[in-house]
Amino acid sequence: MAVVNVSAQNAAPEFVSKLTAVPPFPALVSAAKASHISLEQIDPLVKTNMIGPGDSFTAVIALFPKRSASMQWLLYLVAVEPGPKERSDNAQRTMVIYDTLGHKLEFVSTPAFVTLRTIGPFVKGETGKKPIDRTARFVLDQGFLGLGLDRAAAAMLRMYRSDAKGPFMSGTVPFSDSVIGECQKANASWQLSAAEARALAGTYPALLSYFGTAQEDPELVDILKKTLDRPSLWSLLWHGGITSTGFHWDQKHLLPADAAGWGVAGHPAAYYCPMTLLLNHHPSLELTLVVTAPDPPLLSCAGVLGLLAEKPGDKQVYLSLRIVSARRWGKR
Repeated sequence: MAVVNVSAQNAAPEFVSKLTAVPPFPALVSAAKASHISLEQIDPLVKTNMIGPGDSFTAVIALFPKRSASMQWLLYLVAVEPGPKERSDNAQRTMVIYDTLGHKLEFVSTPAFVTLRTIGPFVKGETGKKPIDRTARFVLDQGFLGLGLDRAAAAMLRMYRSDAKGPFMSGTVPFSDSVIGECQKANASWQLSAAEARALAGTYPALLSYFGTAQEDPELVDILKKTLDRPSLWSLLWHGGITSTGFHWDQKHLLPADAAGWGVAGHPAAYYCPMTLLLNHHPSLELTLVVTAPDPPLLSCAGVLGLLAEKPGDKQVYLSLRIVSARRWGKR
């Protein structure tokens, strides 16, 4: 069962300082220049729900181990034209989500073809060592990524500030009548609109599609394992051994963010969204996502501008990801 649970937790909001921009190592900058990969400029967001060939983003991952030097990786994702075989395999995907208000909601996605280049690691203090350079080609669920997280974050903030503190959950299995009744009572105070309920339910396919990118590159999987509690669970997730995947949002520490401070023009709403990844009901990864509108050129990353991943119970080990460039060169 997949669940997104909205409730309050107790955690210090130190994630804000950990998400501060980390200067790229000189070797990473040199590698980007040699490959003509931009490390600056996020183009103005465009209201459309399609990823176009040429749309791209560049991200820098920084890993902070406990007893060794910090490391960085360069990520470059670009949308490409599908090949002849890929054109014929252009099927839609549908995901059905239920919520504790009694709704059954369907979300439809179509594929977008991309390549992801991963270069690294670059190790602090080391020079002259050639980094690994990998490129993977795979499919994104652009409809699911386009659901984003920003509208759900706005709804959660409003819910948390209301008088009712009852649970709101969504998942791939219907909830019991008693749970639905309890949530509907709380909704007398929340007064969620149909659009807000849909945005909240849509966070699961959006998050699953966003993190699905990691499984396409063994290097990214290995990086995330370093911050995961019980790394074997991450392996099970991609091999069908996980029977329950959940994202438990921490409403108490959900905060507005400044999109301009993340390089996005036009003053779109942005939020810090702390949550816990639950694998088989086990808290496996503490996450904070910085999110804004999932509009191109940020559609391929679901509008996620930054990410902090911390090991549960040992937050000295963590990694950060930051979008440093996003360009919209696609054909329209």
